[in-house]
Amino acid sequence: MSKFKILWIDDQPDKVGLEIHKVKSLIIEKGLTPVIDLIQDVSNVDAVPVPQWLQKLRSRDYDLLLVDFNLRCNVFGSDVIKSVRVNNNIYVDIVFYSSDRDSLIEKVIESYNGSMVDFIDDIHIMVLDDADFNEKIEGVINKIIGSWYNAHSIRGIILGKASKFESLVSEIVKKNYVNQKGLLLERLMRKKDTVCSNVNSRWEALNKEDDPIVYAIDHPDFFNWSVRKMLFNTLIECGQIRIDDASFSKNLDELFEIRNKFAHNKLKVENGKVLLNVKGEDQEYDEEKINEIICKINGIEDVLYSLID
Repeated sequence: MSKFKILWIDDQPDKVGLEIHKVKSLIIEKGLTPVIDLIQDVSNVDAVPVPQWLQKLRSRDYDLLLVDFNLRCNVFGSDVIKSVRVNNNIYVDIVFYSSDRDSLIEKVIESYNGSMVDFIDDIHIMVLDDADFNEKIEGVINKIIGSWYNAHSIRGIILGKASKFESLVSEIVKKNYVNQKGLLLERLMRKKDTVCSNVNSRWEALNKEDDPIVYAIDHPDFFNWSVRKMLFNTLIECGQIRIDDASFSKNLDELFEIRNKFAHNKLKVENGKVLLNVKGEDQEYDEEKINEIICKINGIEDVLYSLID
């Protein structure tokens, strides 16, 4: 089942227990699995080290960010917006809430120099005690789920997740390679002997490096995904990395095949279906098929993060 992932920030989480339960129930009703990370750390966005909530937001892909607008330490919703939108280019939907309607509206307007015109898209304001809170939050969740099946959104999800997984695989290899350095170096040099002449110069650089494995991982512009995947697979084969999910490798390979299709072919939407034109023929991706892709993505993501954590 696909997951719907929320990062929820509130310095008094005991006061929003009922709302968390409501949101979980709404997500389950949509046929999805709710995953809610609740954060109480409300350190200022400019704090050093980086606050826990911002670390999580940078490293995990959430579908929704729920934030108490009036946090402690003089942190307000506007600080969160600036950090995630301007400084970090994170465009997840954000819901700001408060139990005090007048104070919420006043502070939001103050945050934008008295003008609501500057309010950024995909920002939602809600009052916890409103009778229509459930209806409003359901509308936001429906909007997000609906975007998963939009042609451009699904392309962005697939390409974005594949890019993220490449980074995670690189991080995992660097974390685990030391005990198998000899074996990985042997595989890397064997691969070097098979490359085309037009990229020989890139591979020759390996001979000049103190640590060719790290060099290959840190230069994705020279060494493509197949190289990082080969190093990763070698660590699995030799038992340095253990993965219990028998379908993981197959799903990872299939995702990157799909990534290549969506990256290099034109798509359009007809009758609610995504049509990808591959070699002159339309390949159909209906809601069921897209949901299967999202489920694969969720499974891959869980495994990779478990290897890092």
